[in-house]
Amino acid sequence: MNSETFHELSGGTPPPDILYEQLFSMTKQLNPLLCGHLGEPFGYVIRRNCTPQSSLNELYNYWQHYYPEAGRSYWSVRSWELLIWQPILIAITAVYGLSAIPPLQQIAQKLNNGLVAGYALPPGCWFKGNSPQLIVRAGAELNALTHSLLEQLQQVCTLRPKLAKSLLSDQLTSALARVPKISGSFTEIEIRAHLPLWLEAVQLPPRGMQFDGNQQLIRLSCCMHYKRLDGELCVNCPRPNTTPE
Repeated sequence: MNSETFHELSGGTPPPDILYEQLFSMTKQLNPLLCGHLGEPFGYVIRRNCTPQSSLNELYNYWQHYYPEAGRSYWSVRSWELLIWQPILIAITAVYGLSAIPPLQQIAQKLNNGLVAGYALPPGCWFKGNSPQLIVRAGAELNALTHSLLEQLQQVCTLRPKLAKSLLSDQLTSALARVPKISGSFTEIEIRAHLPLWLEAVQLPPRGMQFDGNQQLIRLSCCMHYKRLDGELCVNCPRPNTTPE
């Protein structure tokens, strides 16, 4: 999309449908599960302020049922990561792919068989600006959205805010690290310079974007996958690489 198209848009001007169409196309190319829709389709129950507690119980109980040996820490971490992965990728796709931000706080996410995949956005106004302005806006929307989702999730399970923020930081930083590989418009140097802006906007502690010898992002937190009978430590897990008891 060229600059002339965006010239007609402002923070308070409804966008043409093409912005939604392009966003939905881009996110689906990133991940086929990241399938977007316009409006409020049936079954998209994960929302900022009004997720039914029964839906959050359904999400948590799914992982508890199929992986009882993994324990509460895995069930809660897995639930949290599923709640936040789509908004993070949507925000980054919008900033770096469209130079505009949709009404992200109004996202509705689909829950089906323990998986949060698929999203819907209502018709609304998009925000446009330069990269720092977009990052501040997208980060603020992500912060408000994830803060509310965490409060709702804590009604059904225990997840420490510090751990939740570390997991959020890992997902956000990992998604940013992919931008230079899938976009010809932004270099790794530019994305590294943007990272502090994102972290501040989402109200996350400062961190770097370091990689190990396998070019895997060095994480701050553990996803607890190793606690499953079929699980193991991730190659970039911050835990010592020893066989769990």
